[in-house]
Amino acid sequence: MTLIDVTSVPTIKLLLMKITPFFRVVYETDIGHNEVSNRLKQNTNDKDWELSLSKAINNRVMEGDISNTSFTIVMGKYGLTYGKTSLLPIMKGRVWEDNSKSKTFISIIIRPFKTGVIILSVFYVLSLISLGIGIQRGDLKLLIVISLFLIASYLSIITKFNSEVITYTKFMEDTILQGNYSKR
Repeated sequence: MTLIDVTSVPTIKLLLMKITPFFRVVYETDIGHNEVSNRLKQNTNDKDWELSLSKAINNRVMEGDISNTSFTIVMGKYGLTYGKTSLLPIMKGRVWEDNSKSKTFISIIIRPFKTGVIILSVFYVLSLISLGIGIQRGDLKLLIVISLFLIASYLSIITKFNSEVITYTKFMEDTILQGNYSKR
């Protein structure tokens, strides 16, 4: 019996990306490793923990921590969202070259901050327990309220996540790689 890796099927990957807050892609480019790192540094502001009116208004600024081999980028409001219990996506990546130094690879992972997911998971577990209690008691109001909470919060998180994935990938593909890439 042969097992099939379902994550290798493009349709299933696309479906998983749409229903889970996790995205991963590897880019291959002819642009040199140092040039990729320099472009990331030029197009990303240093992380700024200060809150200001201008920062609150312009929340589409990429901020983060860039080194020669890795990076962490958050879209705007670094001090407000990153490092806390946020569910807003962060982009983490690695940059490396092949042995012949003719190709550069950039691996990115976009996901929510783990602490926020853990806290939301606790609320979901408590909601599911309450849902079970509501079913046992036959309490229709409790079932409706809990179901609406679960559905609304999930749809809100996934919608925001998928729109941020588009923004992050456009940033990488258009600004950093400037169309000179292939996906692996």
